[in-house]
Amino acid sequence: MAWTCSNCAESIDDQFDSCWNCGTIHEGASVAAFPSGDNAVHETGGSGELDTQRDAEGGWPPPPIALTRRRILAFIAISASVVAIILMIALLREQPFDELVRQAAAKNNSGDYAGAIKDFTSAIERADRLEPGTGQTILRYHNLVSLHAARGLAYYWSGDYAKAIADFSTSIGPPSNAIDLGPLPDDIPATYMLRGNPGAAVPAPSFLKKLHFWRGRAYLKAGDVEQAITDFDKAIAMDQDFASAWFERGVAHHRLGHGDEADRDRERAIQLKPALRRRPYD
Repeated sequence: MAWTCSNCAESIDDQFDSCWNCGTIHEGASVAAFPSGDNAVHETGGSGELDTQRDAEGGWPPPPIALTRRRILAFIAISASVVAIILMIALLREQPFDELVRQAAAKNNSGDYAGAIKDFTSAIERADRLEPGTGQTILRYHNLVSLHAARGLAYYWSGDYAKAIADFSTSIGPPSNAIDLGPLPDDIPATYMLRGNPGAAVPAPSFLKKLHFWRGRAYLKAGDVEQAITDFDKAIAMDQDFASAWFERGVAHHRLGHGDEADRDRERAIQLKPALRRRPYD
């Protein structure tokens, strides 16, 4: 049910005793202090000045719930930024050197040569940061020689013989792509030899023969048979019982049509290692 205001003709619900538009009560009397709808303000006891201030400032401030929502959104945004920074730091943190090398070797052994090459390259870059000089010279040299040799094998098995040759040459040392060691300490270990001058170190013979052997194989695969024979000669000179070097040199002689030399090397290889008799001789 509703009643009609006698002053403004507004329809008012029965539950209200006065008109919400003009303040006239049900019996017809007017409430003088009641602001009309045209002049009402948002603050109890205020005046039209507040409306003017509100319009000039572009509207009333948002209610408290809106302020809380903005704070929550700002907190979420800041938290997300902090998490992103932490994740970025974790990603940029360098993997431990030994772990990186083991990972590269595992990839190489599993046939993931591209992954191995990538990891060995990262390890080489980190090893090269060591300053040449007493205390770090041998560590830097050992790491670079070993890592270039390992990456050379990965290149070899991936079929990139030119890069394999380059890495093996770097490990072998002068005069091809020598590793700049800087000044060497006087007490250089006996496992390393000096070639020519104090800054030109080369691996010990037990390792150097293998480098010449693998570079010889890479030259053979690349078609440079003469250079392959030269490397096999050096490997055999360091170890007269290096059966695989005898065998591979025999293969190289065979490709050049050197029948007598090929037969001699093959017989010597089989004498040292009978299992080589089953290996294809091409």
